[in-house]
Amino acid sequence: MSVINKMLKDLDQDQRQRIVDPNLVSMPSSPTARQPRNWWWLVLVASMVAVGLSWYSLWPRLSDRAETLLAQPQPQLIAAVPVTAEPLPMAQTPAVSEVPVAGDSATTNEPAPNSVRQPTVRTEPVIEPEQRRAATIEQTQAQSPRPVKAKPEPTVVAAAPVLKPKPVMVVTPAALTPEQQAQQFLSQAQQRQGGTDLLKQALALDPQLHQARVLLAERQADTDLGTALVTLAKASQAYPQHSEYPLLAAELSHQAGQSEQAKLWLGQLANKPLSSELLARRAAVAQGLSMLTMAVSDYQALVQAQPDQGRWWLGLAYSLDRMGQYSKALPAYQRAARTNTLSTSARQYIDQRLKQLGEAG
Repeated sequence: MSVINKMLKDLDQDQRQRIVDPNLVSMPSSPTARQPRNWWWLVLVASMVAVGLSWYSLWPRLSDRAETLLAQPQPQLIAAVPVTAEPLPMAQTPAVSEVPVAGDSATTNEPAPNSVRQPTVRTEPVIEPEQRRAATIEQTQAQSPRPVKAKPEPTVVAAAPVLKPKPVMVVTPAALTPEQQAQQFLSQAQQRQGGTDLLKQALALDPQLHQARVLLAERQADTDLGTALVTLAKASQAYPQHSEYPLLAAELSHQAGQSEQAKLWLGQLANKPLSSELLARRAAVAQGLSMLTMAVSDYQALVQAQPDQGRWWLGLAYSLDRMGQYSKALPAYQRAARTNTLSTSARQYIDQRLKQLGEAG
């Protein structure tokens, strides 16, 4: 603007000199005055002044129209989505400053008498009707009372009775020893017919479980007598004090018709003390193999231990009778008949032999 003011000032000074001395040829007062004058700046300033006057004359009409539109009743909305109004750019008219008329250089800061004062234009933001309507709706919603929600009544739930758990006795089984496990396998094998796997497992856990080895040999004999005899021979060598192994081998050999082999097995038991059960079994095998001396010895030991058992007296009488010792066999038959523990067939045999021995005597 300082350039424009300077140009206007030079122009005004030139005009004054022409008025004072028309024939005076104006000379440029400064080097910048020799340059060609730019008249288009004056046209621009005049256009800006014209636009400002036009806007100033139309502004009252536009304001009345906006107020009329806002005064119309607006429809009430049930629910409105809040609209965030962004600030709109202000429509402003560029301010026109007062242009001083060119004068003396000493009076540059004072206003020139012929200067024209331009009207000051007031600028206000332009508000669209839609934005004003949204603002009115938001204000109405803010003023309207909000519905008060009823507080839900607390629900009373009856507490369930707390039941105390009853103490339960938990028995934790103790770890079994190998001997106990072997005994379990033996019990399971005794409840089953046939089969040798459980017995072998029992013997693997407890090699001294003789009852399991005896049952194993008996079941092996049902299918293979040789395997059973090998098992008994090994057991007899490993446990010579256990007399049941050679006795069972003698019984199995006698049942298979191998008398000589059975006598060999009985020979291993000649001088060994035996229980009543083993004595009865050896006496029966010896009597069947005609080893009468051993049979008489075993039955005499049995009648002394159990004198009320008629079968032992009958076994003794029968062995003596076969040996030809009739005088000793007769009282043994009579004693067996008085026990009343024998079967009918055994009593009939005794009565028959008593008659024969009596007639013979």
